[in-house]
Amino acid sequence: MEENKQCTDGEKSRSKCACGVLPFFVGVLVALAFGWWIFPDLLYSKQTQPVPFSHNVHIDTVGLNCAHCHSFRADGSFTGFPPISTCADCHSGGLNVPVPGPAAAPAERARYAAEKAFVEEYVRRGREVRWVLHQYQPDNVFFSHAAHFENCFSCHLTMQGERLNLGTPEDPRNLCAHCHPSVEELSRNIPVKVNVLTGYSRTTMKMGECEKCHAHPGHFYDDGRGRTTANNACSTCHK
Repeated sequence: MEENKQCTDGEKSRSKCACGVLPFFVGVLVALAFGWWIFPDLLYSKQTQPVPFSHNVHIDTVGLNCAHCHSFRADGSFTGFPPISTCADCHSGGLNVPVPGPAAAPAERARYAAEKAFVEEYVRRGREVRWVLHQYQPDNVFFSHAAHFENCFSCHLTMQGERLNLGTPEDPRNLCAHCHPSVEELSRNIPVKVNVLTGYSRTTMKMGECEKCHAHPGHFYDDGRGRTTANNACSTCHK
């Protein structure tokens, strides 16, 4: 009788232990799910571009490269988004896609409708597209596209030995992709995720990304003072 009682007490103890451990693990799983999936959606708002745009079509089908739409001004500053006059160079003559037939795929119909709306609402009216920025730097950061374009290509024009292949000044896609999201293969826009607290996008470059090049050991040369060809002084970027 005593033996059966001890057995029963042991089962109750194990049951209580299981009841205490189970809520703990459930709480951990809920916390992980909230941190990985729910919280980021609450912290970042999603903004879409006003016009559907396919880098894939413009690069692979039309044959353009980054420099056709994104270029430098006379003073060396970067234009960023192209003005509507640049788009009009190709789109002012009308639609560049044929009218879809009855058997056309949904993707073809969507592409035709998007270009038709773009030409009618923006190109013919000379109305600028209010694109949403994926990346912009804080006010205390100075960044020159021209300086990076010139200095990086001075060594990295082509793959030589262990040097990084950044392409060419005429086709700088590899260089652009080191800092910007690689979009040349995309057939649709990427939603821009903006931090609701700071106002910066999720893809805004962090200092660690800059340090990958500015503090890279391969950029140091032995002059006895440990100087670097990629200026790593704080005052170079922070004004």
